[in-house]
Amino acid sequence: MNRLLFTALLSFLFWQPAQADLQYDPGLRAKLTGFARLAADEFVPGPVSGQFIEKTNGRPVPFKQGQPVQGFSALLNNGDGSFLALVDNGYGARVNSPDFLLRVYRIRPEFKMAEGGAGTFRAEPFFTLHDPDRQVPFSIVADRESYPFGKQNIRVDPRIRAGRLLTGSDFDPESFQRLPDGTFWFGDEFGPWLLHTDATGRVLEPPVALPGVKGPDNPEPGSSEPLAARSGGFEGMALSPDGTLLHPMLEKPLKNGGGNLAIYTFDPASRRFLQDEQGTARQYYPLDQGATAIGDLTAFGTNGFLVIERDSGQGPTARIKRIYRVDFTDRDAQGVLRKRLVVDLMNLSDPDNLGGAGSGSFSFPFWTIESLAVLDARTIVVLNDNNYPFGLGRYPDQGQPDDSEMILLRLPDL
Repeated sequence: MNRLLFTALLSFLFWQPAQADLQYDPGLRAKLTGFARLAADEFVPGPVSGQFIEKTNGRPVPFKQGQPVQGFSALLNNGDGSFLALVDNGYGARVNSPDFLLRVYRIRPEFKMAEGGAGTFRAEPFFTLHDPDRQVPFSIVADRESYPFGKQNIRVDPRIRAGRLLTGSDFDPESFQRLPDGTFWFGDEFGPWLLHTDATGRVLEPPVALPGVKGPDNPEPGSSEPLAARSGGFEGMALSPDGTLLHPMLEKPLKNGGGNLAIYTFDPASRRFLQDEQGTARQYYPLDQGATAIGDLTAFGTNGFLVIERDSGQGPTARIKRIYRVDFTDRDAQGVLRKRLVVDLMNLSDPDNLGGAGSGSFSFPFWTIESLAVLDARTIVVLNDNNYPFGLGRYPDQGQPDDSEMILLRLPDL
């Protein structure tokens, strides 16, 4: 047996126990300790949206009542019981989201817990990403008189043009971090780019591109073959514990990436990516068999990070919705990160029936789960991306779109 084949066989055999480990001792499952819901049909004032999608799950379009509060893709803990929540590009593609505003919301959950609680949360707009100083080097929706891609020649809302507000056809922000200086960095999937704004969402400088990598939705000219898959750019992005470095992570493997996901290191002070000796990403993350993407990367401890990993199923077809822990100092012989299962989101303990299933168990069977925040060494918060109005994870039989569900989890003492 040649060396490469032997190494591949060892790798395959090594990961089989990780699958078997999913059969938890009931005492080691993560415990649901809090639950809060935001109704699917939640809107805030803003331009008419949904003009470029079809009626889905009984929801007529366009949404003349304003902007839907949907698609939460990242979460930051404010430390006072509230969180900042980022929405993605809106309806899943550049071509159908030019009338969806890129926003950050402030949310304050009133968790339903064993001792009581409302079990709800509201979302209030915190800021909208905007580019009044024309830092973005390509044409955005606000530069046009009519929305792009559509055949109806619909005029761009004057509020978008006047404020040069960014939309889901300009960027697809999937992650963000707040630096000690109060500014924000956003990880985008289209470029993939990193986008820098002030505390109000105002773009401060041109987007920073990932060297040598472009996505198929990148509008900048160039003849190079896109290496990033569609919807495969920066998905998760962790901040180093000392607040000096960012670790943006791709959602899907690169076309030349060998099946593992790249985690990069970016230095905001020098505005450059730090690469290894071979000029590539510093970390590589292995996906489980059957998994298709990651949803988030969040710092956990001094060297540790939590990764949400998922398949593309929802409702009855959901199988892989998991949270793993990795340590950047712990890699296998091929330099790939070793990972340790922390939470199976399809198999949570719910002895207080906070989720309402009445079985002592609770599952989180959503298509995309992309927001995770750490409260302490044993407590995390997880929030789904409901993909309104498309998601059918919770109510597939009724044909009703998913709510946004926020869960508080007590991690097992492993």
